[in-house]
Amino acid sequence: MKGRLWRFAIGAPCLALMAGSALIATGGSASALTTVSCGAVVTSSITLANDVGPCTHSDGIDITTSGITVNLNGHTITGGSTTNTTTHEYIGVQLLNVNNVTLTGPGTITNFDAGVNVQGGSANVIKRITAHDNIAHVLITGGVPGTNGNPESNPCNFGDGITTDFSSHNVITNNATYHNGPFSGISLVDTSTYNLVQYNVVTNQTVSNIEQTDNTTPGPCGPFGANIVGQGRPHQDVGIRLEGPGAAHNLVTDNTSTDNQLEGIAVFDNICPGALPPPVPPNGTPPNAWNTIQNNKTLRNGAADGTDGIAVLSQGPAGTVCIASHTTIQNNVSNNNARAGIWMGGRGSNSNVIAGNTTDNNGAYGIYVSGPSGGTHPLPGSTNNVIHSNTAVGNPTDDAFDGNPGCDANHWFGDFFTIVNQPCIH
Repeated sequence: MKGRLWRFAIGAPCLALMAGSALIATGGSASALTTVSCGAVVTSSITLANDVGPCTHSDGIDITTSGITVNLNGHTITGGSTTNTTTHEYIGVQLLNVNNVTLTGPGTITNFDAGVNVQGGSANVIKRITAHDNIAHVLITGGVPGTNGNPESNPCNFGDGITTDFSSHNVITNNATYHNGPFSGISLVDTSTYNLVQYNVVTNQTVSNIEQTDNTTPGPCGPFGANIVGQGRPHQDVGIRLEGPGAAHNLVTDNTSTDNQLEGIAVFDNICPGALPPPVPPNGTPPNAWNTIQNNKTLRNGAADGTDGIAVLSQGPAGTVCIASHTTIQNNVSNNNARAGIWMGGRGSNSNVIAGNTTDNNGAYGIYVSGPSGGTHPLPGSTNNVIHSNTAVGNPTDDAFDGNPGCDANHWFGDFFTIVNQPCIH
């Protein structure tokens, strides 16, 4: 399993405001310059008058009132490399259950566990933010003692540039994220629906999970948030991640995602309802579906694990992991990635559309559609898909590959390929 299918499966992010450290910022209109300090609780529109931080034991700013604008005004909000990883994870700017808030730059957020977190609420705008080197501090410190099922004893919920959790109808636009981790530049987690991710530059998410390289050393970011032997992962970082469970009806368009450890853009499978026993809640409803990925450039991704430019992932054991489906991938340029330009995972992922893409000079495949797996418990391939009007050249294994015998119910037409694996790919 690559990625962090289990990230919020146990325990929500810590939302506690730091008592005694918060400065109530009531600066009036967004044009009024306001000086704030670490842990500020912002309740009205402000324009920052100063850099904030280093914030070693608090968030940078927490926004708790709807309908306001926070303008970073060219300033930097900085975390501290000695953050107390045993109790809390800290965020540069948190939007806490608010609606219609605008967080705007230019401005930089760096050195927190995550740069920006939209927690609940809806219809917020995050724009013109540079989020870099926001790294789960448990990785920096080498891990802290953990107990299975107790994420606060070894927190790994964050590790992103910009992330949403249980939040919908947000606009994330014109931002730049680089060298965040170990998870993503931009991620949509849990029931994050109808979000627009547009015009962002996401590059060089290359932060390794520094432990667990030999299956005997405990990894600090194992799938259950605990220090479990054999469950840390050496590589995690995806450029733009639709994780869920319940990441649906999102539009990812006109972004550039390059040079990330894993996929440039990935739609994850998610945990099936009731699949895991306590203390892990039965997450997984609704599935990740009806997402659209269009007009993006995904270049040179996947070098760490030999992965792809754009992928709908199939991962984890049958009965535990449910498939993502009804994904539209159209009019993207996905070239020079380590394995495939576009990878459509199996396990029955269905009703996807792959149309009008260019997938050239990738490490193995232009477009890959997974077939069924054999063995004692066979799994279906990816079927009932429509693949048309794509172009792929210069891919050394196949420009187009369908692992289903006779392409099953997949319909290929109007494409331009040089090398294909079976004649049903027209």
